[in-house]
Amino acid sequence: MKKNIISALLIFYVGIYTSKAQWIQISPITNDYLQSTFFVDSLNFYVWGSKTLLHTTDGGSNWEILDTNFSYYTTIWFDKEGNGYRGFGELTSNQVGKTKDNGKTWTDGGTPGSSGSSSLYFFNKDTGISTGYWGEVYKTYDGGISWKLIMGNNDVTSDPRFKFINDSVGYFYAPGYQYGSHAIYKTTDQGETWLINSYIPVTNSYDGIFELSVVNENTMYAIRWSATKGENDDVILKTIDGGQNWQEISMGASVAHINFITADNGFISLANDTLPLETNDGLNTWSHSANSSIKLSPFIFGYNIESYKTHNGFISFMVGLNGEIYKRFDTLSSSGTSSMNDILIGNPQLNIYPNPAQTSININYSGKEPLQSLKIFNLMGKMVYENNKISSNTNRISVDFFNEGIYMLEATTAKKKYVQKIDLIK
Repeated sequence: MKKNIISALLIFYVGIYTSKAQWIQISPITNDYLQSTFFVDSLNFYVWGSKTLLHTTDGGSNWEILDTNFSYYTTIWFDKEGNGYRGFGELTSNQVGKTKDNGKTWTDGGTPGSSGSSSLYFFNKDTGISTGYWGEVYKTYDGGISWKLIMGNNDVTSDPRFKFINDSVGYFYAPGYQYGSHAIYKTTDQGETWLINSYIPVTNSYDGIFELSVVNENTMYAIRWSATKGENDDVILKTIDGGQNWQEISMGASVAHINFITADNGFISLANDTLPLETNDGLNTWSHSANSSIKLSPFIFGYNIESYKTHNGFISFMVGLNGEIYKRFDTLSSSGTSSMNDILIGNPQLNIYPNPAQTSININYSGKEPLQSLKIFNLMGKMVYENNKISSNTNRISVDFFNEGIYMLEATTAKKKYVQKIDLIK
C-alpha cells in the first residue's frame, strides 16, 4: 500500500516540474457552491462559498469546515495570526464580522455605510478598507470598530471590488450590471486617496468591468460585462501600459473568470466550459489545460481560479459547483514563464543515497558543470533547505530535523536544474 502511495505522489510531483502541470481533484468536503480562495500563504488558506467557509493549514490535504450557517458572503480577509474579517452583500448585513481564531467564532464589528461590504482589504489586523454596493470607500484604523468615509458615491457602482498588488498600490472597479461603470480607480497610499487610472473600451455606456486581474502597474487583464448582451463579453481586454491603451482579444465564448500570475501566465474560465484555458505567452496563444482525468460540470458562471506565488512558481486552486476543488503547482523558470525545458527529472548524473533516508543524505553529481546550489522543497513547494555556496559535486545534508514524508531536491548548475525525489522515514 505504501509503495502505491509513494508511486502516485512521485507521478504527481514529476508533473509539477513539467511545462504541463495538471489539475488534481481534492476529495469533496461540501456540496456547496464554492466561489473563491483566499491565500494567507502557500499552506494556509480559506475557500468560501454561498453557505460555507473552509480552512486548511497543510495546502489542502486536510480541511476544517468553519461555518455553514451564513449566506451571501461577499468577501473575506485573514492574516497569519488568525485575525480575520468577513463582509456581506447589501441584502444580508451591513456589519463587518471579525474573528481572532481563524474563523471559528465571529463577532459583529462596525458598519461601513448602509449597503454592505462587497470587498475588504486589510493592511494589518487593525487598518483596512471596505467598499459598499454603491461605490463608497471606507477605512478603519481600529480593527473595524469605526469606519471613516474616504470616497463617496462615484461612477463605480454595483458590487465594486479591490485589487491590491502590494500594501500601497491598489485598484478599484465594479461590474456595473445595471448602471455601468467602466472606470478603474487607483491608490498609492493605502486607500487614503483614489484617482481615476483609466477607462476600459466599451460598446455601450452601461458596460462594466466584471473582473480585473492586475499583474503590476503596467499589465492588467479585464473581463467586460456587456449591457447589450446581458452577460459577460467574449473578449478579454489587455493593457501593458497601465491602462492607456487596451487590446481586445476574442475568446469565442462568454468569459467567466480570469487569473493572471505574471504578464504571460494566466488561466481563463469560460461559461459552461468543462476545462479551464491557460496561456504562457500573454494570450498570444491559449489552450485547454492538459488534463483528461477531470471534467468540470458546465456552469454559466464558470469556475474561479486563484493563485499564490511561491519563490519558484505558483500554487493554484480552482473552485466551483457542488463543492468541487482542484489544485496544481506550476514552476516558473528564471525568465518568468512556466516552460521547464531546462529541468531534468531523475537524471543518472545526480545520485542521492540513502533513499529512503532517516538522518542524512549524500548527493553525488557526475556532470561536467559544477553544482552551484542545492535546495529541498516539501510537497507544497515550500523551500525547507537552501545552500547557494556549493564548492564540491559531493555533498552531505542533514535531514534529521525534517518531518517524515516526500521531498524534492533541486540541484542547479549554470545551465540546468536536476530534480530528484527524496523519501524520508522516521
